[in-house]
Amino acid sequence: MRKRKTNILWMVLDLIFLIVFNVLFFSMAGWTGHPASVWISYGFIHGAYVLFILTPILVTGGKGQDGGQGYSLYTIGTAYFMIELVAGAIFILLHPADWKAALIIQIVLLAVYAFALLSHTLSDEKAVAREKRIWQEQQFVKTAVTRLEGMQAGLPDKELKKLLERASQAVKKSPEEMNPQIQILESGMLYQIGAIQRAMFSQEEGSAEKEAKIFLRMAQERERLLDKKD
Repeated sequence: MRKRKTNILWMVLDLIFLIVFNVLFFSMAGWTGHPASVWISYGFIHGAYVLFILTPILVTGGKGQDGGQGYSLYTIGTAYFMIELVAGAIFILLHPADWKAALIIQIVLLAVYAFALLSHTLSDEKAVAREKRIWQEQQFVKTAVTRLEGMQAGLPDKELKKLLERASQAVKKSPEEMNPQIQILESGMLYQIGAIQRAMFSQEEGSAEKEAKIFLRMAQERERLLDKKD
């Protein structure tokens, strides 16, 4: 109920400009006798206002979205609307008979707005994807280290404990970005940790050491891939 009320208030607020603008336009300029340049400017002003309202909703999912992306989109939309309002108002006041200048200038303004919006959106999507990859990598490191260190607690076999400590240290190096090859290897490393645990639970210390050495070789391969990537 509260959300519905908020949406209605936003709609009323959005309509205020359109109502005021149209009342001023038709009361001062009348309904007829306008050249094409005036109607072109009238249409572009309304279009700019609609884009100003819809851009944050379409790209960020709604009004009130927090974060830098929302503010940047509002800035782009506001700048385009204000510039278009000034340009359109000038053409309405001058009402030139030739409509070409009005159309060309306002199409250029729309193209600049579209370029700025798309550039910002693509840049933001890349940043979000990069943050997601880094988070996934951090989750791998956290999970692997936690499991390896957990197996070391109270472990009487000093050789196996030493291998697990080396494995834990080897896996802590985290890249800034990932690639599919490293992801596949890391999935195998998590499976290998499970193999070490199964051997320990079966009290097969020799087998656990063998599995731990395999894990170390996988960790070394991961480091090699990360160094190659850098």
